Amino acid sequence: MTNDALAHPGLRTIEEWTAGEPDWLREARAEAFRAFDGAAPPDRALHRWRYAEAARLMPGDRPLAPAGFDPGGIVLDPEAERAGVVAIDLSRAAAERPEAVRTALGRLVAAGESPFAALNAALWTGGLFVEVPPGVRLARPIVRLRRYAGGGVVLPRTLCLLGAGSDAVFIDEQLAAEGAGADAPLVHRTLEWVVGDGARLTLVTLQDLPSGAAGTTTARVRLGRGAALDAVFTAFGGAATKSDLAVELAGEGARAEVRGVVFGTGRQQFDHHAVLEHLAPRTASRLDLRVALRDRARSAFTGMLRIAHEAVHSEAFQENRNLLLHETAHAVSIPELEILTDEVQASHGATVGPIDEDQLFYLAARGLPRPEAERMVVGGFFEPLLARIPDDGVREEVRGRVEARLAR
Repeated sequence: MTNDALAHPGLRTIEEWTAGEPDWLREARAEAFRAFDGAAPPDRALHRWRYAEAARLMPGDRPLAPAGFDPGGIVLDPEAERAGVVAIDLSRAAAERPEAVRTALGRLVAAGESPFAALNAALWTGGLFVEVPPGVRLARPIVRLRRYAGGGVVLPRTLCLLGAGSDAVFIDEQLAAEGAGADAPLVHRTLEWVVGDGARLTLVTLQDLPSGAAGTTTARVRLGRGAALDAVFTAFGGAATKSDLAVELAGEGARAEVRGVVFGTGRQQFDHHAVLEHLAPRTASRLDLRVALRDRARSAFTGMLRIAHEAVHSEAFQENRNLLLHETAHAVSIPELEILTDEVQASHGATVGPIDEDQLFYLAARGLPRPEAERMVVGGFFEPLLARIPDDGVREEVRGRVEARLAR
């Protein structure tokens, strides 16, 4: 694929696209573009791409969204601004805070990871930079809302830095715009989170893209000494989506809890790959992904808990439960452990199966029609994860989306 094929019709070449940005950023973009240009889709023989139709995710000759395109906004409490929290466009941050951005941008997600990471690194637009100063504890969430409509390639990027001892809740919503037509976007997004020593990040991701959308999410979190991550991610929308999450527990005593809610209908395809990597002593992680599938929806999960030689006295647990609501739905689950030291606790588990008929019989015996009984069982299946969403409005919105899919 050539540069001209990628350029949005009537707009700029890649050189013009980056006009006004610092030289170091323009060079990094150009290098990433060279990594992407002519790249083939990832080989499905590779473990993390085994169940994804990578060729379907390549941009082809789709146009790019214009430079500066941002289908959403940021909500930041005035108290947070007074405390010194920064939430601005990533390009602007590169000019105004070059040292912070240059040090962190692309350090957790290298452009060489995949063609999609390279494409994003080269031509991201509508980027977001968030910086929470050391010791600042936010009372209200930072909310990032993006609404998608129309075709084309959208390449959002987020870089967030949490200072030592800070505490923040970040809600990231990716939703279909009202009245979105038949054209659906290809969304390749990248997120990098650096959580300083003793800091705590609560992260909620709500994904309900337009029905025909496709794309990838590459997310990386690095936790310092004594840092904590509490994450809940959801996936409801899109025709074919691939999510790649890695958490580095890099500092002693770091902790990570990651929970996922996935509900597929129709012919949707979800592919989630997760790596929780313990690199320091006395770290702890827990991953709990729950999936419900109707119709001919498909889900694949590959997860790795890796405990390095230095990570003694660490704990790691991983679980993936899949609830098949129709005989034609299909789920694959491959949890894995890689333990390179002694004196650790680690386990993993996976289940795939239909609703327990005994549960339905119990509810039917108490007068509930089967559809209502199914809704109660599925609601109970997800509830332990939904209850951990810190924002009341988002929690109810997620519950509503679960119920809407059950009613179809």
